Amino acid sequence: MTNLMRDLRTIAKDAVLTAISPWMHRTVSRWVPSCPRTRDQWQNARISYSWDGEDLVAERLLRCLGRRAPDVFYVDVGCWHPVSHSNSFLFYQNGASGIAVDPNPAVIKSFQNARPRDIVVQAAISETVGSAELCCYEWDETNSIRTASDTGSRNNEFGHPPRSVVTVDTLTLAALLERYCPANREIDLLDVDCEGHDLLVLKSNNWSKYRPRVILVEAHGAESQADTATYLRQFGYQQHAILASTMIFYQA
Repeated sequence: MTNLMRDLRTIAKDAVLTAISPWMHRTVSRWVPSCPRTRDQWQNARISYSWDGEDLVAERLLRCLGRRAPDVFYVDVGCWHPVSHSNSFLFYQNGASGIAVDPNPAVIKSFQNARPRDIVVQAAISETVGSAELCCYEWDETNSIRTASDTGSRNNEFGHPPRSVVTVDTLTLAALLERYCPANREIDLLDVDCEGHDLLVLKSNNWSKYRPRVILVEAHGAESQADTATYLRQFGYQQHAILASTMIFYQA
């Protein structure tokens, strides 16, 4: 009798799974079209949290340089969101940690809640230590600072006017790292996404002391990309790739 009941349960379970499998397949395909469905697919899947797969490229590049993802120390300047479109969350998910920087207090709170291992700093990184205006837009991923040298419209790249303008503290990249980078800790990954101020952020670093192994930096347009490549080349960095508007460099 026990064996009969076990067989009946197995038959019933198989019948239910057979009946709902087409519905499950359609649902998964509709909402998560790239979701793995077989064991082989799961074993070979690579999950990215970045806009254009920058985290996967950086992970592979660092692995080639002898750095495993759990051991990586990153500095994420203009971090914006702890998970969505993040170039550093893949490393955090694998056990790494680092410094996350953003001038928006809402961003800081979300990072502190979602990524407690990170050192989270509310500041804008600029060419000077002091203060600047932070323009906050409807699409907060386009929030940007205005320094004393900035003139012209406050509209973002899409022509949207700011919803609010607040004053925030500014630090140079060198000052940030001097203050918050743990002693004798080398930086594996520097990610800079500062809405047009990216090259200024790089120029505010002390390259004789802080030399990240891999750099991800946003640069829009051929002129900006050429200026960024020329600037980093003088410090011994080689361009590895461009993914959309993100340039990827490594120590040559």
